[in-house]
Amino acid sequence: MDLALRCRCGVVTGVARELRPSNTSRVVCYCNDCQAFAKAIGRDDVVNAHGGTDILQMHPVNLQFATGTDELRCLRLSEKGLNRWYTACCSTPLGNTGGPGLPFIGVIVRAWTDIDDASLDAALGTSDGIMGRFAKDPQTLTTPLHPKIAAGTALKIMRMALGGLLRRGHKPSPVFNDDGTPKATPRVLSTTERDALR
Repeated sequence: MDLALRCRCGVVTGVARELRPSNTSRVVCYCNDCQAFAKAIGRDDVVNAHGGTDILQMHPVNLQFATGTDELRCLRLSEKGLNRWYTACCSTPLGNTGGPGLPFIGVIVRAWTDIDDASLDAALGTSDGIMGRFAKDPQTLTTPLHPKIAAGTALKIMRMALGGLLRRGHKPSPVFNDDGTPKATPRVLSTTERDALR
C-alpha cells in the first residue's frame, strides 16, 4: 500500500511507500505525552474522545516528502524526550521519532490522509490501544485498554523495529540529515510548560 500525504494547508506533501503488515504497526496511544503534544501545537482535534492518538509506526525510509520540508519543526517535551514533528505552516502533527539511528517513525496518519479506517484495517491490520491508564473516561470504551502495553503489541512493534534494523530502514530519513542531525532544531519545553499541558 502507498499513501499520498499532505499537511492541512497542502504546503508539505509526500508519500508513505510500500506499507504492509510486516513493516508497520498500528497503535492508538493514550499517553499524556501524546495528548500534551497535540495541545502544545494547538491540535487537540487529532486525539479521539478518550485522548487517543492513532499512530502508524513505520520505517523512516518508507516515508518521503516531495515538497515543503523546510516547514518541518520539532518539539521535545523534555530534554531526553521523543522528537515530535509537526509543520510550521499549519501545525499539522507528523509524529514522533527517537534518535537518527532508530528505524522507527510513528506517523499520525489521520492528520495527513483521508483514508478510511476500513481501508487501513484491511491493508495493515487493526490498531492496538496502548498506555490506557491515561485514557479519558475509560469506563465508556467498548474495548478494555491495557494500562501500559500488551505483550502481543510489544512483540509486533519489536518485530517491525528489528526488521528495520536488519534492512537499514532508518536511512534516508525524512526528518534527520545524513550526518544524524535533525532537519529542524528541537524546541525543548521546560518542566513547567510540559506540566501545564498535561
